[in-house]
Amino acid sequence: MFVLSATVYYLHKKAAKNKNPHAFVRSVMAGTFIKLVVIAIAVVVYLKLAEQNKSVYAIVAGIGLYFIYTIIEVKSASRLNKQNGN
Repeated sequence: MFVLSATVYYLHKKAAKNKNPHAFVRSVMAGTFIKLVVIAIAVVVYLKLAEQNKSVYAIVAGIGLYFIYTIIEVKSASRLNKQNGN
């Protein structure tokens, strides 16, 4: 999740330099969507591989990490947007 968030932050930084303000909004929305899809795929893979040893707490923890990383991402993206004057 950290590597994914770092990659998304790089995309935000690159989009913040673009003169088109919609590019930055698209990068924030795309980053959130990409992380959501990765978490969903991870949950499906976990459910397929775990069979009898499924843990609801592990799934809730993964979703909790998604929310924490998303909140941090949006805060840092809006701070980045203010710094670039868009």
